Amino acid sequence: MSGTRGQQGPRRRGNAVAVLLAGAVVAGSVAAGSVAAADPVADASPGGAARTVVGDGPGAPAVRADPTDGTWWYDTLDGAELAAQGATGAGVDVAVVDAGISPAAPLLAGARLDVYAPATCLDEAGAATSVAVGSELSDATSHGTNIVGMIAGAAVPGAPSGIAPDAQVTFYATASDDWTPCVRDADGGDVGFAQAVVRAVDDGARILSLSIGTLDAPTRAALAWALHQGVVVVAAIGNFDGDDDTLPMVNGLVAVQAEDSDLQPEGTGTPAGPVRHDHVTVTAPGIDLRMQGDPFTGSWEGSSTGTGTSFAAPLVAGVLADLAQRYPRATGNQLIQDLVTTASLPDGADPGAVGYGQLEPVRMLELDPTTLPDVNPLIADQPRTDGDLSAQEIDGAARPDLPPVDWTVVSVAEATSPAVAGGTSWSKPIEAGVAGTVLLASGGLVLRRRRRRS
Repeated sequence: MSGTRGQQGPRRRGNAVAVLLAGAVVAGSVAAGSVAAADPVADASPGGAARTVVGDGPGAPAVRADPTDGTWWYDTLDGAELAAQGATGAGVDVAVVDAGISPAAPLLAGARLDVYAPATCLDEAGAATSVAVGSELSDATSHGTNIVGMIAGAAVPGAPSGIAPDAQVTFYATASDDWTPCVRDADGGDVGFAQAVVRAVDDGARILSLSIGTLDAPTRAALAWALHQGVVVVAAIGNFDGDDDTLPMVNGLVAVQAEDSDLQPEGTGTPAGPVRHDHVTVTAPGIDLRMQGDPFTGSWEGSSTGTGTSFAAPLVAGVLADLAQRYPRATGNQLIQDLVTTASLPDGADPGAVGYGQLEPVRMLELDPTTLPDVNPLIADQPRTDGDLSAQEIDGAARPDLPPVDWTVVSVAEATSPAVAGGTSWSKPIEAGVAGTVLLASGGLVLRRRRRRS
């Protein structure tokens, strides 16, 4: 891949974490069990007001995040320093397309968040089912909720805020609770996912974060359109070697690898070695991260540990939002140029596993992206695989003509209830004896809720 690689050596914080990597292409794995709470950490936000970044109140003694409690990523990304500089993603629109979400989860309390879902969701047999948006904890709602939390989540006891807590996040739910795409074409293509990407572009997203998705024809056309429109598309690579149908196979996307608290790429220490991908752009924290929700109790009040590239991608998207806030005149291409120019490439590192290197948020803010070329450095002149888009295809891309998806609105009160008034709900057992999951009815849902601005 083209572009300038950063030459700064890796930073070492905390102890190495030995993990056996797990998780599907569409989701990082989540290990149940409560996580020990870290001491609160507070810093000063612009204007002198206390801003809680870890814990439940301002004024607590400052401590370093413990890599064993799942909050190590905040230290690694210099979250407190970003907050002290006023880099919070304010005024930047970030879109997330994923399976489901629970907007009532404590992690999202007060977030600037809009949630969209298709009015009709069909299961594999074509029967009406419910989209995975609701107040209850499930695999699908946990995935999307924690992804949004990495970007713009609130500080809760024992956990930091998101890396861009003031960003405006728009979430597009596209699947049922068992991860079946809600809207498909005659060939089985995930039209709902592709339409969500197009809708995000139409709605003015500056940055798009993707942690699920298969590279089918509708999605490929939607991604070409997003790139053509100058949207920065951030996508998680697959969690295993050979995941060659994932979205990062497309030229121009920021492909994110997960790293552990010792800044080693996913798979390090396993017999197979680090996970490799042809298009890796950067690495970001994604192993043994604190997740809101305890799947064994079915409660959002508990916590668990999650691993996977799914959770690394939104951190990169959030940092890019911080950069876009600082330099609002920068184009999407220039934001990507900044990202790859400032990344730290460790000596002897395998570019197939780490790309340009490790995400460096503070260095990104120090470099004015408007001084960099207005060219996406991740678009090759010619496709490298069957899934790739050429520069010519992206330049000539048109808005895809896809089957329409109807989106409707639900009130905040409805969104925090297990079932929409007048609708139906059902319980679905979860493996390992976890409590059943209650989902919202199959009517279309859009949550609109905004945090009060100070």
